[in-house]
Amino acid sequence: MSESKRVMADHLSVVQSSLMGMSFESLTLDSLLPIIFKECLKENLTFWFNYVENSLVLNLRDIRFENYELNIRYHYQPTNNDESIDDVKLQLLMNTFLITKDNVSVSNVASSKKQEEETLIISGDKPVPPHIRKAIDKIQSKGIPVTREAIQNHLPLGKMSTSARLECNKYLKEMD
Repeated sequence: MSESKRVMADHLSVVQSSLMGMSFESLTLDSLLPIIFKECLKENLTFWFNYVENSLVLNLRDIRFENYELNIRYHYQPTNNDESIDDVKLQLLMNTFLITKDNVSVSNVASSKKQEEETLIISGDKPVPPHIRKAIDKIQSKGIPVTREAIQNHLPLGKMSTSARLECNKYLKEMD
């Protein structure tokens, strides 16, 4: 294996492992692209799609080295059914980054009741999201002053769903 392919495979495996620990609100192209792009940027990777005959190609490139590129092909048959090119792109992304339907967080009545029970309300203010409450507990156990910055540093962003991140960011902005 060439040096460039080995380096790219290493980068890809790091992105795959970081995405494995995440849960996603839904498996749509619009919801996955920003998350995958953000994780790729951490590894100095960028990606784009090309079409070659009946294949969709995902091109991964190291931003620092022009010749370090990995191309992943996904063969498909164009049909007139409901399957769109976005569906094919989604399938290629899921295959490349090892995202399974198990990564989707399913919200049902039982889990929402459990989340309501875990939601803490401090002195009549808005409810404190569970992730922020856990971060505050960690900070207090370390004897560190509870500040906005300390809370941000103790949030497990890689393990949080997109909606949980948005909820935490909104709550932190309101702290100011």
